[in-house]
Amino acid sequence: LDVSPELLEWSSVGALHSVVEYADPSGPITFQVHALGADRYEVRGGDAPVQVRVRGIDGHRARLDVDGEALDLAFADAGAGVLHLASADRSFSVRDLTQAAAAGEEEGGGGTVAAPMHGRLLQVFVEEGARVAKGDSLAVLEAMKMQHHIVAEVDGVVARVVGVAGTQIAAGDLILEIETDEESNA
Repeated sequence: LDVSPELLEWSSVGALHSVVEYADPSGPITFQVHALGADRYEVRGGDAPVQVRVRGIDGHRARLDVDGEALDLAFADAGAGVLHLASADRSFSVRDLTQAAAAGEEEGGGGTVAAPMHGRLLQVFVEEGARVAKGDSLAVLEAMKMQHHIVAEVDGVVARVVGVAGTQIAAGDLILEIETDEESNA
């Protein structure tokens, strides 16, 4: 395309802020991913943020810079949110709990609330510990110049809120979790 270099990374939306949760043998791990450009990301999942640059993806291999150090990974999507990863010195598998919940799988829990589409999370109406009933308004997502109200699909108590008002989120991103009344009674 004949586009001036100044416009190559231009976007009309803010930086994408995604929250994903993976399961590994030690338990769930939550990551916040902030898109900084076409191939650059800031990932928070521990004490300090990590800068990641995607240098290339070819088939099932990815070349990354992680805090300036080169990393080559082999990966395979096993379906159902399971991702197999291998580097020169380690291999492991993770399961995306957020995507599993969005797909309606039992393990994700009936009280997991994920973004139905890409957009800006305008407002979150509930806090952790709040009691909600099926049909209560939980948040507002703005997408395609329209506001979409996200409502509770279950009765329960808000266990945690991970969505941040005013940020861009992707379809399937975790917004909040509700501990359902059935889970509480079990």
